Amino acid sequence: MAKVDVKNAKCQEAIRLKYNGESYEVISKKIKTPVNTIKNWFRSEGPLREGYEAYANEHNELRLDESNQILK
Repeated sequence: MAKVDVKNAKCQEAIRLKYNGESYEVISKKIKTPVNTIKNWFRSEGPLREGYEAYANEHNELRLDESNQILK
C-alpha cells in the first residue's frame, strides 16, 4: 500500500465521517476515493486506524464531559 499522509484534509474528513457513522460507500463518494481504499485505510493495520481511534477517544471524552455537565 502506498504511503498515506494521515494529516491531509481527505484523510481527516474520512476519519470524521467514519466517527459520525457514515458507511465506507458514503465516505468513498464524499471524498472521491475508491471504497476499497477507504476500507483498507481503516483495517486494523491500516494507516488511518490509529488516527481514527485517537479522534474517537478524544470526541467520546468531550461528549462524556458535556453529558456530565448537563447532569449536574
